[in-house]
Amino acid sequence: MSCSRGTARTFVSLFCALLFCVLAPSGPARAEVTRVVVEASGVMGTFGGREYVWVTAAMEGAVRRDDGTVGSYRVPISLMYPDRDPNGFGFVDVVNTSDFWVFLEEDAPFGRRKIYYVGDAIFSDYLRREGYVYISVQWSRMVTEELGADYGIIENGEDGNEIIKDAARFLRQPDRIEGDPPFRPAAVDRVIGFGQSQSAALLLEFVRRGHNREENGGLVFDGIIGGVLSGCLGLNNDETPRPGPGPTIPLYHEVLPCDDPPPEDGKFISILSQGDLNAFQSYLTRHETPNFRQYEIAGVAHMPSDVVAMKVMGATRQNPVSFKPPFKAILRNLVEWIVSDTAPPEPRYIEGRVDADGHMHIATDGDGNAKGGVRLPHMPTVLANGEHVGAPLGVYTGLDPDYLDPFNPFPWLGGTFEPFSKQELAARYPSREVYVARVERAAAALLADRFILPEDYEAYVRSAKHGW
Repeated sequence: MSCSRGTARTFVSLFCALLFCVLAPSGPARAEVTRVVVEASGVMGTFGGREYVWVTAAMEGAVRRDDGTVGSYRVPISLMYPDRDPNGFGFVDVVNTSDFWVFLEEDAPFGRRKIYYVGDAIFSDYLRREGYVYISVQWSRMVTEELGADYGIIENGEDGNEIIKDAARFLRQPDRIEGDPPFRPAAVDRVIGFGQSQSAALLLEFVRRGHNREENGGLVFDGIIGGVLSGCLGLNNDETPRPGPGPTIPLYHEVLPCDDPPPEDGKFISILSQGDLNAFQSYLTRHETPNFRQYEIAGVAHMPSDVVAMKVMGATRQNPVSFKPPFKAILRNLVEWIVSDTAPPEPRYIEGRVDADGHMHIATDGDGNAKGGVRLPHMPTVLANGEHVGAPLGVYTGLDPDYLDPFNPFPWLGGTFEPFSKQELAARYPSREVYVARVERAAAALLADRFILPEDYEAYVRSAKHGW
């Protein structure tokens, strides 16, 4: 019997609601983790002298809503945490569920819809080497409705905001675990939220609507990174199916403009790719407030090949350049901003103009590569002293127009790379030493400006030497 429709679940929900009404004071929306039930666990290995475990579990909680109704939820979560010496920071990976509203099951890129744990994919071992306590959380009623009660239960689309808060609250007070993992997580002092694309837009609207403040005035997230941000995403409980092409399933969210800056409720860093400016008109989020920074990375796509490889979908010219190195450095900058109030670098914007219809037209050089923004070593750069550095091997774009008709959003967002001819490459880089020097100087400038870490400076130089 389906619990989402059956009388058993109705009885349980009513009982939980009545119990919570008795125990909970009145006031604005509030949730509480009632328990975290471990389903499986295991040892990941040793990172930075710490042994890490992984845990899959179901997080259950009760929600008191603004309209006076009370309900409950159950959602899957994943945990990763060390056995000793955590760094005191929790990392909440708000998962990306865009497969579920862009594709039908049979049309999904890999043959079935999936949830993307992009925070772990991007930061990966860096989080473990640094000692973070990690949790991923599924927040979307759309997904629970599609996958059924065996997967999870979210009764109201707006409850997603409280579920996200509960993930952060649990990391601060992780005493409600039921089960037998190898060991239990230590409580953290501070929490960073992370979202990518769809879930980054969700977190920006989360802050804009005041959700990042607890009733006592404390912060839910001390800082947030919104990766390849695309507008703002507000949660609701509207069952209207998605208009236009794609599956006609209830969304329980709406995409909104981001005209107004977020309140000063924690630090927020927005990272955009070149493709985001063209695809999503994300220039609207160029707010400049004391607690907000935006960095736009030239010559990278919304979906680089090391995040989602598009060859399986026929995209043979996907932009291969990774944005992982600046993401890691920006996370470190955010931690320093939170702990010691060390301000991160000033915003970096890609150059261009906005037309009367609000579309961004990116300025390019003679090759067709974008100007401005954060410039990784594959982009030509002029340093403050006038030195020309960087070593492009071709033209790098953020969108692939081959997938506009018929429209396929995944390879479209993978961008393109068109290599220079052998003759052009030989003219630009007559020797290995010339090529390596240009990469090394570009990487050194990025390191000095705190846009990459020392480990990635070394990786860029090593790759240039071996890749020649």
